[in-house]
Amino acid sequence: MVGLRARDPHVIEWLYTTYARRLYASILRRLGDPELAFDLHHEVFARPLERAPTFEDRGVPVGAWLFRVARDLVVDVLRHPQRTVPLTGTTVTDTSSDLDSRFIAESDRQTLYVALQRLPDQYRQVLLLRYQYQLALPDIAHQLGRSQEATKTLLYRAVLALRKQMQVLSTDSSTLTPPMA
Repeated sequence: MVGLRARDPHVIEWLYTTYARRLYASILRRLGDPELAFDLHHEVFARPLERAPTFEDRGVPVGAWLFRVARDLVVDVLRHPQRTVPLTGTTVTDTSSDLDSRFIAESDRQTLYVALQRLPDQYRQVLLLRYQYQLALPDIAHQLGRSQEATKTLLYRAVLALRKQMQVLSTDSSTLTPPMA
């Protein structure tokens, strides 16, 4: 824990190489969604860095602590499934048999996905934290290590950039492949 508090890269590397595969496998086994498991896997390793200064040693090994953090994150996701919206591989849950509306919905999803991929990393990250994980602005600011005002500005600019990309993609439909029906 002393190495984590000091953010020693050797300790962090050891922690990651020792537990990364097993943690990912555990999360994936419980969720069944590789992308969501990958996201939670990274969150598991972010938590010890955030909480190292306030960690109280109760005789529990660091590995057990990581697996408990992973379990808590999985339980949270399973309790609140509306917080996670996968961007790929989604199926339309429209009960109507109108093929046109399904095609339009899938096309919009694909356009959104491509537009998000074209954004700078920090724009994509703030958008996903806000709209996919539905985090509040203070939580996003804490996650990004920014002030709330800077995060609010970043989110505003990210939305504008996404809107611009969506417009570009909607006028230039040749960049998209039509979704399979």
